[in-house]
Amino acid sequence: METIYQRVAGLDIHKANIVVCLRKMSPDGSVEEDVRTFATMTDELLALCDCLSQQRVTHVAMESTGVLWKPIWNILEGNESQLQLVNAREHHQFMLEQLMDHLAMLEEQITRFTDRITEALRPFLDKETFDRLDAIPGVNRVTIENVVAQNWCGHE
Repeated sequence: METIYQRVAGLDIHKANIVVCLRKMSPDGSVEEDVRTFATMTDELLALCDCLSQQRVTHVAMESTGVLWKPIWNILEGNESQLQLVNAREHHQFMLEQLMDHLAMLEEQITRFTDRITEALRPFLDKETFDRLDAIPGVNRVTIENVVAQNWCGHE
């Protein structure tokens, strides 16, 4: 993965505290990570600002629901870091869409495999026999396919 920024911070803003993840790249290319928590009182917010300055953080991403981010933004705005407000809901929506697309692709693959298995077993298992076996309690399509494949396929 290409490093875009050498020194960054992510802020997860809550009503009573702010969780800060500082990440900086060392000269050897390794990434150092430091997670700290600050209260939301003014003196702690000023300490957060000092911390970001001391760590020479160039970019800060804040995540918050509602308006909790506004006082933090106001205090950090005078800092030399570039501030960015990110919306976790939009990211979560994007991730959910990606997962749903992946699930649809997997379901399509399962359907293709199921169709192929059904076609391969057709010479060994007619619909009437399948329906009789499927009526047995505890026996399902997968069980029937496995038993037929292990016992009759290739033993003509």
